[in-house]
Amino acid sequence: MPYYCELCGKAVNQPLRPINYFGEKLLVCESCNSATKSKLQTNAKIKPNPKPMKAIAKNEIVYDIVENYAKVIKEAREKLKLTIQEVASKTGLKESFLRRIESAKLVPDIETAKRLERLLKVNLLIQQEKEHNIKLDSTPKSLELRHVAKLRDDKSE
Repeated sequence: MPYYCELCGKAVNQPLRPINYFGEKLLVCESCNSATKSKLQTNAKIKPNPKPMKAIAKNEIVYDIVENYAKVIKEAREKLKLTIQEVASKTGLKESFLRRIESAKLVPDIETAKRLERLLKVNLLIQQEKEHNIKLDSTPKSLELRHVAKLRDDKSE
């Protein structure tokens, strides 16, 4: 039975190795294990130059996700006769991530919604024309999925 690397998605016949990848525990193949170790070691030595982040321009187009996004995604995927695994491989997203989106436990970010729109040929984004003048923090920080994704509480439904 093949195992699938959670980093590159490659099928391997040998057991996967657990690693700590930016605070997340992943099971990876041997090639990702060695590549990740060298990247993490080199990244630890390099200190990034803090560059100020640009402010969001006034009247910039802001998007919202449609209310019934989970139903729209699932129906479009089934209409195109695609499995979650096929959608994951074509969009570069994890299967578990897509399953949570389809079950409405996770709201996709704008970039993910755009990927799914292109593949499934559906509309998931609604344009808002609100004026925004938000200044972002001037120190760059590494983002993790938990910072970007909006998790839905099962109790609120």
